[in-house]
Amino acid sequence: MNSRTFVHNIRQAIAFHMIMPVVFLALLIFMLSQVPIINCIFPSPMRSFQDAATIYRDSTYVECTADTLYYTGYDYMLGSKVRGHYYYSLEGGQCTIYVLSCRYILSLGEFSDTLHNVTFRAELVSNDKNIKDLLSLMAGDMNWSYDGISSHTCPVVVNEMRYSPVPVAILAIFLIFAFIFTLAHIVSLIHGMIVPLRTSVFIGTLKKNMPEQIALACEEITDAVQPASDFYITSSFIIHITPRNMSIIPYKSITQIYHYNTLHGLPMRRHMAASLTIVLDNRTKCHFRHIPPAAAVSVTDAVLKKNPDIKSGFPDSHDDGETPQNN
Repeated sequence: MNSRTFVHNIRQAIAFHMIMPVVFLALLIFMLSQVPIINCIFPSPMRSFQDAATIYRDSTYVECTADTLYYTGYDYMLGSKVRGHYYYSLEGGQCTIYVLSCRYILSLGEFSDTLHNVTFRAELVSNDKNIKDLLSLMAGDMNWSYDGISSHTCPVVVNEMRYSPVPVAILAIFLIFAFIFTLAHIVSLIHGMIVPLRTSVFIGTLKKNMPEQIALACEEITDAVQPASDFYITSSFIIHITPRNMSIIPYKSITQIYHYNTLHGLPMRRHMAASLTIVLDNRTKCHFRHIPPAAAVSVTDAVLKKNPDIKSGFPDSHDDGETPQNN
């Protein structure tokens, strides 16, 4: 393999690594567009005479000022406990339903059937599942039909109990940090596409001085020995190249190497395949799975020939969940 092909394979591996970050970034952008972060922290102003359904088209959270609210006679129950109260306003020939928490009512002093000049922050909720039952009960109290009262009732409920900026703020902070981190990762990958010899995608194996080591691998690849398909042995590195991935492993970091064979595939189409594991600095493990058994043997022999001091054989605890088998 020449150095030009080597650089092309680096770019190809980086392009494959870029797929998931780009998809994740698009997902983050979609989620950020769906979470009304600014509107939750700075709710839109709303007066009780305004149509909540109209405001709901542009805003989810509001700071509502109501001139007069009337108690419906019904409470919001959670289990067996009263958590809130249903109120309503009658302005402009329209009834608007409000859900106010017990905590907010107590902050006004004491419970009252009529509230005057109150201001609170709330979430606008469309198609609230409890409103149909509430309107049916209210219609019975007024000797009116459900269709009659619902035709004069705003379909959007002003729910003070649902306004909770803290979870939204926490979610927003998480999404923003994830967005920044993902964008920075994509920028670093793009930089690697432009300058392949200075990419950071090999940080897991090369650790320090990556540009110098990648440049050295690029020089040595022209005289590399290929003991097996996709594997190249140079003076300083083991290089594994596939259309989707690429690994550059320096010999000086290898402390152990071992492989084993297992059966893979469907019951009627079983075939023998090998798993090769290279341990770096007694910590990091590089796994190469589903490779031909002969390739695993050839790579292991080539590595041990380069450095006989590297430990070979299986560790005391085998973490791949398979029963090792010597070749």
